[in-house]
Amino acid sequence: MIVPMLHLDLVCVAAEKSAVLEKLRGLKAVHLDLSSAAGAEVLSAKGEAADAEKAVRLILKARGKQNHPIDVRPRSVSEVLQLDDDRTKLIDEKERLEREIKIYSPYGDFDPQLARKLLDKGVDIADRLPAVLPQMRLSKMLEKLSRVENRINIDNAKLAISDDAAIIRAFPQLKDKLAFAAAKELMEEHGAVAAVSGWVPSPAAEKLRGEAAANGWGILLREPAEGETPPTLVEPPRMFRPVKALFDGLGIAPGYTEADVSVPFMCYFSLFFAMLAGDGAYGAIFLAATLWGWKKYRERPGNALMKSWLVMFTVFSSATVLWGLLSNTWFGAQIPWCRSWPTVQWLADPSYQNMMLLCFTIGVSHLMLARVWNGLCRINDTTAVAEFGWAGILLFMYFVTNSIVGIFASIPSVM
Repeated sequence: MIVPMLHLDLVCVAAEKSAVLEKLRGLKAVHLDLSSAAGAEVLSAKGEAADAEKAVRLILKARGKQNHPIDVRPRSVSEVLQLDDDRTKLIDEKERLEREIKIYSPYGDFDPQLARKLLDKGVDIADRLPAVLPQMRLSKMLEKLSRVENRINIDNAKLAISDDAAIIRAFPQLKDKLAFAAAKELMEEHGAVAAVSGWVPSPAAEKLRGEAAANGWGILLREPAEGETPPTLVEPPRMFRPVKALFDGLGIAPGYTEADVSVPFMCYFSLFFAMLAGDGAYGAIFLAATLWGWKKYRERPGNALMKSWLVMFTVFSSATVLWGLLSNTWFGAQIPWCRSWPTVQWLADPSYQNMMLLCFTIGVSHLMLARVWNGLCRINDTTAVAEFGWAGILLFMYFVTNSIVGIFASIPSVM
């Protein structure tokens, strides 16, 4: 379901602004629009977060595709960035030396200081020398190039064994610091008092009122006004909550006034995944890999995102195994003792009409579900009639399509 939201206006003593924000953060129930914050503290926090992301990218790039275990060393973000700066300077020096070596190598390993003395004494050797004498002889350039390359390799090795996981674990704190700095900036001061506006989920309203009474805050909670756009808090039923990770990965979320489709989306997506994989053996492989992931997760629990994906892949893999049982498909072959199962015989129809009927039925069912759902959500609006009308059109087209391809002999007379 999409949790109803209440608009919050909060007033407190300006001197206690930071303490109030700390307590609001502890409640984990207040949403503030922080997009307009751009002060010095906010920019500093954004810079820290960007540096941390850059450090992780540098570590992973230096590490490459190493498959063997690495004995990592803890390094701060600033140390990683300093290593990269040093390495960049060394790479520039390496490129400069390579250019000079390419220019002076045709003239051999001569001593530029001796050549300059001979020229000063009038010895005619100018045609054997470059127009501009180098600072050092060629052998010294090659030695210096070797030292620079060695230092670059050392810096690469130091980056590769840096502990990127420790930096990643600090991301939530950096994100929280950025949000706190933005909230502090947006908390407007009016003399001795400060005020901030935001949104609170309805179930947390009483808890916030109690906190306000205990701390002497002034709060006003009201329903969203026309034209306001509250944030969307999706709370699916417990067993379907992992689908939120999939929504986040796809970058989609329902609007506040829209319906929460988490439950049907999870059901239909699992079915589509199973049908696309189409093989119980592949599903078993996916399931084995997911169980291995569960084992690793239990060794280092606490990552909620990883747990959500593991739950989803357990469902998807199990659905694929079930589809393999129903269709008796294992690595493209059939198990002899399952061929007599009713579902296997029905799906194995050589004319493919049963499979087409199943696909058409699944397709029209989820499209009709969307239309009927929208109609029920707008039951007090005239647009509900249009939604139910579209559901009827979809059902009619379902029978027409099945009749055209020969699955149904004709359109039922009731249509």
